[in-house]
Amino acid sequence: GCNVLDFLVTKPKAIVACDFNQAQLAMLELKLACISCLDHRGFWAIWAESDYATFTQEWPKLRKHILDSKSATSASTISFWDENAALIKDNIMFAGSSGLAARLLMPGLRFLGIVDYMLSRKQYPPATIGLALLRGILQSQTVWAWMAPLGGVPESQ
Repeated sequence: GCNVLDFLVTKPKAIVACDFNQAQLAMLELKLACISCLDHRGFWAIWAESDYATFTQEWPKLRKHILDSKSATSASTISFWDENAALIKDNIMFAGSSGLAARLLMPGLRFLGIVDYMLSRKQYPPATIGLALLRGILQSQTVWAWMAPLGGVPESQ
């Protein structure tokens, strides 16, 4: 979904999104509805904070917007979110293959202090040997060739 959204910056006449995974298309269509219908606070609450209360409060409006769009995937998107709304409550970042990648990375990130840093929202990351090691590992193309498919990103990207 994010690649498609990136193309919107160039104001194309049309964008066609294709994916073998219906969940990815449903995610994209919900993001587009959120962009159209919600203010920044509402969008942030759903996508950055996994605020289920905001999602359930806004879902009727988002649902109507998706149905009114009459897109090729609107019916399947509504069905997907009606059945899988708990993905928002359970933190959408930990769903699917990207969730698997996140779960695999979490123990190492906790060990290196990155999780505590992110939770404390410090201005600068801690200058630790662990962070330097993580930075070096993440710069390796081999690591990304292995990790990209777990995040749902084709190796060609």
